[in-house]
Amino acid sequence: MLDPLAVLKEMRRVCAHGGRVVVADVTPSASHARAFNAAEKLRDPSHVRALPMGELLDLFERAGLRPARTGSYRLDNELEDLLSRSFPEPGDADRLRQFAGRRCAPVRPPSERSSY
Repeated sequence: MLDPLAVLKEMRRVCAHGGRVVVADVTPSASHARAFNAAEKLRDPSHVRALPMGELLDLFERAGLRPARTGSYRLDNELEDLLSRSFPEPGDADRLRQFAGRRCAPVRPPSERSSY
């Protein structure tokens, strides 16, 4: 969504009286949103931005929607399976694999880390 506030306002406008507006999306933590969005853009060039929950809830309020009820669940995916259903630009799948490798590398205990 290029303008998520406009989208939510339009959802509110067309929603029947007593109806519900439902948004189901990924909501990365604010501290991880930049990295998540960079990775998603590599996987799917049409990706715009995933909003942290606090930002999404603020948009609901600004759109005039009643306080949102939230829920969450974990959806695990294997990277190669996800890439098989994606359309990355040439070379971006390899960049994403490198990115994922760095982000998912095991953390060594302090006793095994190099000191500078």
